[in-house]
Amino acid sequence: MKIENNEINVVNFNGLPILIKKNACNPSKEELNHIKKLDYIPSLHKDTTLKLSKEKYILKNKKLRNIENIFNKYVDIYKKDILQINNKTVLLNSWTTWQTTNSTHPPHVHPNVLISLVYYIQCEDGSITFTQDRSMLCNGYAFEYNIINYNEYNSSSWNLPVKTGDLIIFPGWLRHQAKNISSNSDRYVIAANYFLKGKLGNDLDATYLEI
Repeated sequence: MKIENNEINVVNFNGLPILIKKNACNPSKEELNHIKKLDYIPSLHKDTTLKLSKEKYILKNKKLRNIENIFNKYVDIYKKDILQINNKTVLLNSWTTWQTTNSTHPPHVHPNVLISLVYYIQCEDGSITFTQDRSMLCNGYAFEYNIINYNEYNSSSWNLPVKTGDLIIFPGWLRHQAKNISSNSDRYVIAANYFLKGKLGNDLDATYLEI
């Protein structure tokens, strides 16, 4: 799929689009050093050993302005060209995760958001896995089928390998998790959430809402 002369791939997992932009941005040394020098705290999630940046609005820093602009560009592509939504979006929060060897990032969702993204600013070995309770094929009838090849329609999970510079955009309510690190290199990921702003619906149908 070509949009604005940029090669992107869209996976239709259970009817939910996941945008994949390989090598969306090559981080500079200054950007990577800034991320590594942030203050990190343990996650409140009891099943994880990764650490989160203490700051939850890291893209407000001017050192990350270029990365924020790239995020906004591809979120706009995702919203307009894939979701076909014309409402404006606003960046809510942004943070970093830091994983070391054998650290875990269990399945989770992002509440109170419409669009989420993850950007791999340092990742030699990694993947992101999306899961749902049932595949699209099993939503109506929970049968067990004899699957020939697993695809986006007959699978309840979908795994995407990732490397440094890759950007993944997806609905925030889609459950996802990160693969444990097997290499000796730490993994740093920038995550961000977006929501709509402005006027939604209309008075005629009693659906008007302004955010």
